[in-house]
Amino acid sequence: MVSEMKKIVVHKREKGKRLDLYLSSSFPGHSRNSLQKMIVEGDILVNGQIVPRHYKVKEKDVVTINLPPVKPHRAFPEKIPLDIIYEDESVIVLNKPAGMVAHPACGNYSGTLVNALLYHFPSLASGEFPDINRVGLVHRLDKDTSGVMVVAKNSTSLSHLAKQFEDKKVEKVYVALVFGRITNPEGSIEAPVGRKITDRRKMAVTSIRSRQAITRFRVREILGDFTLLDVSPKTGRTHQIRVHLAHIGHPVVGDVEYGRPAPKNWAVSRQLLHAYKLGFVHPAKKEWVEFTAPLPQELKKAIANLRKDMKIRQNG
Repeated sequence: MVSEMKKIVVHKREKGKRLDLYLSSSFPGHSRNSLQKMIVEGDILVNGQIVPRHYKVKEKDVVTINLPPVKPHRAFPEKIPLDIIYEDESVIVLNKPAGMVAHPACGNYSGTLVNALLYHFPSLASGEFPDINRVGLVHRLDKDTSGVMVVAKNSTSLSHLAKQFEDKKVEKVYVALVFGRITNPEGSIEAPVGRKITDRRKMAVTSIRSRQAITRFRVREILGDFTLLDVSPKTGRTHQIRVHLAHIGHPVVGDVEYGRPAPKNWAVSRQLLHAYKLGFVHPAKKEWVEFTAPLPQELKKAIANLRKDMKIRQNG
């Protein structure tokens, strides 16, 4: 199945509707969440331009949409272990391992976080969430990025948390090991991110059909020819941290998509990027809460080995 390009013109009776609502009525096989994501990522254009997801359509607007094939698959529970950091009646906070996809999609219909959630928390499938393939998901991490995630246990919590993410009121701190020495103690990367023209599966710093993106970083430690960073994305573009760090010449170690593999003797087959801390206002308690996920073994081992190498060089 391949994607299909559609072009529709807004009728007078439809004017004033939010773009995602307008499209969900025109393409009922696609969820509002998926349509909103397509708007943000530039797969949906209005009069040839990227627009905000809250854009309200006008009469005679020409909407172009690159529709992916409808996925009829329905997620099912799977007995997959979960590393739960915190849980109450409103939220689940967990440490997602590297190698786990967040939700079912083409080529990954099992073994996902959603499959595991449906097994451990059957109430998520009660019907409160309209899309069972994304039950409770407020945000996601790339398959090979590990770390802390929050999952909503009901629609009220989902709405509350989603608004915080949209308004950029959530604190996110990642730990990344990157190639090269970054001597400035901290910095900010401000560069627009959009789909790569030559390969739409990848993102890139580009001025074409892109959205502004901001990533701030602080040096934790310089480890020989590598640098350990705390990274805070201030916007939420797809692959933003990986693309931005590669853009400044310091790709994440092991990121073969935007940089290069880790040194062969490290035995690392993933990007060494970890979502370390997540802070938000609890949707029920209305209090600020923060959660951390310990660094994964691959990253801890790499750091330890680099420190050992530096010590040997200093003493040699």
